[in-house]
Amino acid sequence: MSDMRSTLICSTYNNPKFLEIVLDSLLYQSSKNFDLIIADDGSGDKTKQIIDKFIYKANFPVTHIWHKDLGWRKSQIHNKAISKATTEHLIFIDGDCILSDNFIFDHQKIFYEEKSKYILMGRRVELGQCFTNAITLQNYRKLIFSPLPLKLLKSCLLKDSRAFMRKFSLYHPFIRKIFRADNVHDLLGSNFSIPKSTMIQINGFNNNYKRGEDGDIFIRVRNLGHKLIGKKYFSPMFHLYHNRGN
Repeated sequence: MSDMRSTLICSTYNNPKFLEIVLDSLLYQSSKNFDLIIADDGSGDKTKQIIDKFIYKANFPVTHIWHKDLGWRKSQIHNKAISKATTEHLIFIDGDCILSDNFIFDHQKIFYEEKSKYILMGRRVELGQCFTNAITLQNYRKLIFSPLPLKLLKSCLLKDSRAFMRKFSLYHPFIRKIFRADNVHDLLGSNFSIPKSTMIQINGFNNNYKRGEDGDIFIRVRNLGHKLIGKKYFSPMFHLYHNRGN
């Protein structure tokens, strides 16, 4: 497993504050064997400045793919990123999701075991508006990754944030069974991985979709008869709060 390499594809659009924190979380990954492609759906100069600054700090290859802002074209920029990927293993995230230190390692572990004809569907902790407002580049690791993050726990108890237990990685099969950790039946576009050959087989993302493009990927992979692997308490990530479009 130590010699395998992955491509992490991170989508983004005009949210440089969130993107800067997400990119910073990549510097702490336990696995160093990955390339990063930032799939940019037409962001402005502030996002480019954040990415250019990060490239000098990163100890892994970073590619910034951009196209003109002509409305929601996330599927198109994703497909361009896929065509640029030089590895068979693809991991998809969004630029508003902070990654735990073992995020990439966990995804690679499944690829190492399965090799092909599967899709891994992960989950995330949903950070609330109040908690997200308190997060900065300087304090996010203390607020989220301390052994017992009391402020995050309080946020969940107050129903600001949600799914506190998903912060923790559970690896033992018996414990996972108790927590029904493998009962995930759909796909989040911010946390899934798949062989590149499978994405080519289904002809990538459907460019006609304005929303729901991740669910469409799930359906087409399922219809191929490939293995669907859903996991909670595995490859943890933390979704920063923002208003959602229609």
